[in-house]
Amino acid sequence: MLPSGASAGPVEDARAAVARSEQEVAEAQRAANAAADDYQQTLSEQAGVEAAVKATGQSIQGFEARYEALRKVASERAVAAYVRGGSVPSFLFDADDVMDVARSSKYAGWAAARDQVLMEQANDAREALEARRRELEDERDRLAQLVSRARSQIGQVTARLETARASQARLADELRRAEGAAAAEAAKAATQRRAAAAPAAPAARPPSSPPDLPVPVGTVVGGLACPIAGPRAFSNDWMASRPGGTRHEGTDIFSPRGTPNVAVVSGTITQKYGSRQGNGVHLNGDDGTLYYYFHLQSYAGGPRRVSQGEVIGYTGDSGSPGAVHTHFEIHPGRGGAVNPYPTLQRVC
Repeated sequence: MLPSGASAGPVEDARAAVARSEQEVAEAQRAANAAADDYQQTLSEQAGVEAAVKATGQSIQGFEARYEALRKVASERAVAAYVRGGSVPSFLFDADDVMDVARSSKYAGWAAARDQVLMEQANDAREALEARRRELEDERDRLAQLVSRARSQIGQVTARLETARASQARLADELRRAEGAAAAEAAKAATQRRAAAAPAAPAARPPSSPPDLPVPVGTVVGGLACPIAGPRAFSNDWMASRPGGTRHEGTDIFSPRGTPNVAVVSGTITQKYGSRQGNGVHLNGDDGTLYYYFHLQSYAGGPRRVSQGEVIGYTGDSGSPGAVHTHFEIHPGRGGAVNPYPTLQRVC
């Protein structure tokens, strides 16, 4: 509530602007989280198709080995027949396609009917697998395009979220200034009224506008700070499929490149680089939990003891070129990883 007599116009306008900006931030956040979820699902689909392509290729290799064995059997039968007396058509040994051998053997009487059936079945199976592999490769190409578009979408929505949050912070600051100015004006008017009623009374000193306060690096909720000090988007991608038959043991937090990553708790950090994890920070927390931050663009300082909320690195895509994000893991008791998503939902 404003003090009695204060002008409400500018303050109410500022409050309305803040309310609109909060709505814009909420909408941008929903869009960013939805884009993150879409990206993760597309990655999982891509991993599944890659596995199917590999398995189909292995099956085709198995049938090709079967062809060779059948070709050998047909040739051995032809040689045996020749030894018993007869002639062997040269094309039985020169044919490139096993079906040529099968048909020639059948017409020439060199192979048994059973061998013919087996080779026809093997050939049909191979052709079916080849067709399936072509379908899977087309699907793989389609998903690669979808992944690329989803990655681009994440960049767009996180940039939109960043803009909305910056606008919200600016409007909130303007509201604080407007409220401070209105309060100062009301206090000044009250002082003038008191001075008119009692001239001998000393004039009250009007309050000054509240000082500008720095935006906190991270808000602590339940003893933990959000690991990303800036706009962020994430979904529950715990144990999602990844290429090579692996599973995702963490949560990918998408944010603009260079967004500060902060220590969720106080503790000691070490820095480790890996070909897949890129620039990584291991935070050995004072709470007995180990926290991982992977794919950082760069580190903030060196290995050291850190306070909660202290900047330890910046979001990037090292080791995993593509969508800019931080891969975040939680290892309670410094043991196996657990799903970070419920924790991130609570603290971010």
